[in-house]
Parts: sequence; structure tokens; C-alpha cells
Amino acid sequence: MGCKAIFILCCLWVHLPAWGQNFQMQPKGNLDSLKKALLKTNNIIAKNELNYAIGMEANDQSIGYWNTVLAEARHLSQPALQAKVLDRIGFIEYKLGDIKLALNYFEQSLQLATTHQLTNEIFGAEYDLANLFFLQNDIKPALDHCFKCMKIAEGLKDTRKEALTCSLLGSIYYRSGELKNAMAVHKRGLQIAEDNHLDAETGWALLDLGIDYLDMNDTPNARRYYLQSAKYARQFGDCALKGQIYNSLGTAYALARKPDSAAIYYQRAYNVFEHLQSKGGMASTLAQVAGNYFERGYIAAAKAQALKALGLAKAINFKGQIPSLALLLKTIAIKEHNYEDALRYYELYVAITDSVINEKNKQAALEKDFEYNLEKKDNANKMLAQRNEIQSLQLSKDRYLLSGLTFSLCSLLIISLLSVRQKSIKADGQRILLEQKLLRSQMTPHFIFNSLQAIQNFILKQDEKMSVKYLSAFVSLIRNVLENSRVDFVTLQQEISLLTKYLDLQQLRFSNRFQYKILVADDVDIDATKIPPMLSQPFIENAVEHGMHDIDSGGMITLRYSINNNLLQMEIIDNGYGIETGHSKIKQHQSLAIAITKERILLMNKRARVKTAFDITPAYPDQRERKGVRVRFSLPLNTDQ
Repeated sequence: MGCKAIFILCCLWVHLPAWGQNFQMQPKGNLDSLKKALLKTNNIIAKNELNYAIGMEANDQSIGYWNTVLAEARHLSQPALQAKVLDRIGFIEYKLGDIKLALNYFEQSLQLATTHQLTNEIFGAEYDLANLFFLQNDIKPALDHCFKCMKIAEGLKDTRKEALTCSLLGSIYYRSGELKNAMAVHKRGLQIAEDNHLDAETGWALLDLGIDYLDMNDTPNARRYYLQSAKYARQFGDCALKGQIYNSLGTAYALARKPDSAAIYYQRAYNVFEHLQSKGGMASTLAQVAGNYFERGYIAAAKAQALKALGLAKAINFKGQIPSLALLLKTIAIKEHNYEDALRYYELYVAITDSVINEKNKQAALEKDFEYNLEKKDNANKMLAQRNEIQSLQLSKDRYLLSGLTFSLCSLLIISLLSVRQKSIKADGQRILLEQKLLRSQMTPHFIFNSLQAIQNFILKQDEKMSVKYLSAFVSLIRNVLENSRVDFVTLQQEISLLTKYLDLQQLRFSNRFQYKILVADDVDIDATKIPPMLSQPFIENAVEHGMHDIDSGGMITLRYSINNNLLQMEIIDNGYGIETGHSKIKQHQSLAIAITKERILLMNKRARVKTAFDITPAYPDQRERKGVRVRFSLPLNTDQ
């Protein structure tokens, strides 16, 4: 067993560092800039996202750190971040050797990402599951998850994801003995990576093809691809790609009979993996070092390195590495005339590859059974005739059964159609009833009366300009409310215009006791974005009528619109006395607004693919008295574009 055989078996490690977006290809100094950004921002959502980025950049291996980020993501309703953190914890658990726990975290990540239709996070979880099953020699589920990754990557037209998936898919084909398919897929991955200037993915593809050519005994091409990958090691800091490139360069020099140069690159690879705390990478490097020593006749050194590699591989249950090390140690034991150890290592090899052996035994049993049936051809023909007669009788019975089943299915279909129609009629009735409640809740008689009284005061003061201004605003507001109550969606521009008129009239009533701001993020197109009409108005009215109730001046109501994770975020924030007030009428009105909004969202979600959600929290929880109220909506991003 030489260094060539060892490196071929060690190639199974190369994809693991891709898990959890753990490439660590960021420029040097990025960690410092992330920490500075964390100190500057006051946005708690941005803070948690920065904590995630810092942990990834620093390659933090602490489960406690990631559980803290996960808990905060759940508290802040950040499903995308939750999925990524679950994925990251799964990666760490795998490195710690807990395969079942790693699988559990990856599946949690996939379930959460699927529930919230987070395509990138779905890809990450599917990719990690493919890797996990691949490294555990479970080829069928590995292929299933890998083909799902390819479908996602092609649907997104994401060339980086396509190149990554090609690398993994080719390696699965390689493990299955389909070398021709493996090489074709790896070449496709290299072409995609080079065409799109994806340096990291190009480096992986070169390594993959080097392994393919090495298995074909094409040493010159294998060395050529390994040497081509060398320039990518210089472009990045310590990362899995850099470590694997050093391993491949070590093998290239070992194949060229330059053991001293090979040893230098193996040591560099080991240093990189040790810095990354990557036991799998360290095990793969030590395995190659052991093979190199064995080829050169240094049996004791080869044994020491192989035993160390085996210990690391066992610690993380790295099944792809253990068989090659067991065979090498068996060979060394035979050379040492230690036949007891040779048998023990061979038994270890058999235990890991037992599933393959069992499968071969099953195949042999089927072949024996087939031969037996050929010898008993006469008996088989008689049995076949009897079976045909039985089937003929069964067909007659089946015709009657099929007729009854067809009638039952038709009846069931008719009942289902009637049920669907009844539900549709009921849903329309609920929608009409809700529209009536909504219309009543949007413009209270108290507001209308006070607005008209304020306009009347201008008329009595003979302030013709102000009278006309506010009367026009009032008429326009009432007309817009009536028009909007008959449609499901309005543009954000129409909504903002209506709310501006409403708040202007409220300022008139309250003698400018409060101010208001409407903030729209730069990436929100107010002319194309559509939202349900007056969804925020009951809460704005609460903020005006009750939040500003006992405030003489300094009141502020803020409306904010932004986009986060492909959702439209809408917030209503006031600096009043908050939800926890002892005034029963205030609580009653707030409860009515919440109840109608919940009912309305429930009806909207029945018809929407992406669900709407909202929550109510204190805006300034650290304040002693005026804690304010923050109402946050997460809406599907509905645009004309």
C-alpha cells in the first residue's frame, strides 16, 4: 500500500470544510471590522447578525457561543439566522464525533428553512446532509440530498452553488466506483468555477480531478492538477482548501520521488488543520505522511503516524478514513511479524466495510436461487399455469371490485367538490364580515366628530385657508378609506398618502401635541410594493388616542418600512405610556384592534404562500414610565415587478 492509495482514500475529507458556509475565505482584517461594526450599531437585529458573522470569521468552535446566538435569533424572530446557526452547531457536533446529534441539527435547520421557504438555507442544510451521509458511506441518501442541491443551484442560477455541488456529486460517484461519471461531473464543476472566476471552487475542482487521474494511474495529469492548485493556497489565510492543497502538493512530490519536499508540504497541511481544530483534516494528513514513510521504508515512523491518524478518525467517527488506515496498519503488523495485531486491524477493516460485504452476500444468494429455479424448470412451468388460472379468477372478482370502487370514488369526488364550494362560500362571508368590522374600526365616530369640530373652529375664526385645507384633507381621507375597503391591496404610496392625511388631521385635533415620521428604506419601491390597506391604522389610532393621551408635548409616532429576508417589515412606534395602562377603555380598544388584525391576518394567510405575522412589544422597555409601543408586521413582498 503506497502513498497513492492512501491519498485516494483521504480525498473523502475534502468536502467537510464546506459545511455551514465555513469556507473562511474572507480577507485578513475582516474580523476587526466586524467587531468595530458591532460596537457602533444599536440595532439588536444587526447585532445578532454581526455576532454570527464574527463567530464564523473567528471559526468559533464553542457550542455555548452558538447557542447564545441561536436563542437571540429565536427571540428576535430571525428564521434565516436560526437555520444557519443550527447548521453551524451540527457541523461542530460532527467534528466532535457525535453523528446522531449532528444529523439532528442539520434536519432541524432543513425543517426550519423549508417552513419559511429560505432557499439559501435549504441548500446549505441539504448540502450538509449529503456530506454527512457521504462520509458515513451511506450513498443512497447522500445522492438524494445532493441532487436536491443541484436542482436548487440550477433554479437559482447560482454558479458557486453549482460548482460546489458538482464537486460533492463527483466524489459520491467516485465512492460508488463510477469513475467516468465522477470525472465528467468534476470537469463540469471546474469549467463553471473558472468561467465565473470562483477561486475557492476552482481550487477544490483541481483537487478532485487530481484524485480522479491518480486513480486512473495517470500520474502526470494527477501531478499537473495538484500543482495548478498551488496558487490558490497563497490567496487565502488558513482554511480547509489551503490545507488540502498542501496535502495534494505533498502527494505530488511523493509521486515524483521527492520525499523531503513532500514532508514539507505535509507539515504545512497539518499546521493549517491543527489551527482550524479540524481532526478530519489532521487525520487525512497524518495518513498520507504514514504512507510516505511506509514507501520509504521507515516502518516505525509510518506506524506511529498511522496510529495517531486512526485515533483522530475514530474520535469523529470518520468512516471514510478508517479502512485505509486499518489496512496500512495490518500491512505494517505483518512486516513486524505481529500477526495478532494484523488480525485485529483486519477485523477493524471488515467491521467498517461489513455493509458492503453483506450486500455482496445477498447478491450471491440471489444468483444461487436463480440457478436452483433453472434446474426446476418443469416444476416452475406447472406452478406458472396454476398461477395463471388463479389470476384469471381473481380478475373476475377485481372487475366487480373496480366497479364498486369507481362508484365510491365518484361519490367521494362529488362530496369533496360540494365541501370545497361550501368552504369557499363560508370564507367569502367571513371576508365580507371582516371588511365591515375593519371599516368600523378604521374611522371611529369620535375621530370623525372631533375632526369636523376642529374644521368648524377654523370656519368660526374665519380662517378660510385652513378651513379649506383641512376640509379637503378630511373629505379625501374618508373617500380613500371607503375606496380602499373594497380592494385587497393598495400600493405603499397610496397607503402612505392616506396615513399622512390621517395623521395631519389628528395633529390638528391635538394642537400639534405630537410629531410623526414616515421612514422608507432605499430598497423599498413605494410605487410597486403592494400591501393590505389600512393594516396599520388601528394601531396608529391607538398610538394617537391613547399613547399621546396624557402627553402635553414631545410625542413622536414613527412609521418605518424596510425589507428583511425578502419580507416587507412595517413598524409603528410611539413614545407614549405603553400597553400596560390601567384605563379600561384603552385596553378595550387595543384588544379590539388586535382581535380584528389577527382575524384579518388569519384570512390573508389562508390564501398566501408566504405568511404574514405581527407582534406587539414595548418600544423602550428600559424607560421607567413612557415605555411606548412597537407594533411590527412581517408581510410577503408583493410587487408589480
